[in-house]
Amino acid sequence: NALYVVVGGGNDMRDARSAAGGTSATRAAAAGLAVNNLATTIGYLASMGAKNILISTLPDLGYTPEAALLGLQSASSDASYWFNSFIPGLMTFGSGLGLNMNLLDMAGLSSAIQLNPGNYGITNTSLPCAGFTYSDLLVPFGVPVTSCDQSAFSDALHPSAYAHSLIADAALKVLGVPEPGSLALFGLAILALAIA
Repeated sequence: NALYVVVGGGNDMRDARSAAGGTSATRAAAAGLAVNNLATTIGYLASMGAKNILISTLPDLGYTPEAALLGLQSASSDASYWFNSFIPGLMTFGSGLGLNMNLLDMAGLSSAIQLNPGNYGITNTSLPCAGFTYSDLLVPFGVPVTSCDQSAFSDALHPSAYAHSLIADAALKVLGVPEPGSLALFGLAILALAIA
């Protein structure tokens, strides 16, 4: 019943978007290689008896503060697009090995947060949160530094702890695990039935 989480490709796609002379075609090729590496890992896990796999799409790297600071939003989004275009094939590959494949759509979640940050309790989607490099970039222009519990990013690339909690909640939903509050209510209901 063990769950194996196989997530990768972010650094491969950052390298592909930053490559000198890189094009959409070279980013597509890099994405194919990155997803092939994940397939190799999944194949190995299957050969060792794994049954349950969770994989993920790649959040749009064009949304990161890093991409904005480097002026590479378009190339970053393109790299993410190509990586994610290979994920259905990876799901099919794993299923063909008899694995129970689960998909966490981090690309969809990151897009939803960017489009409607208030729905997620986020007020800052473009800069790292307080205490990290570049978090004070716009202070001279009257833009306050935001705390990490209201920011999408902790640094120029990585999600904040709060954003990680949103990712974890999404993963639990994919796996059909009830939220802790729901689990407690379920337990109380069972206890009430036993007492009655």
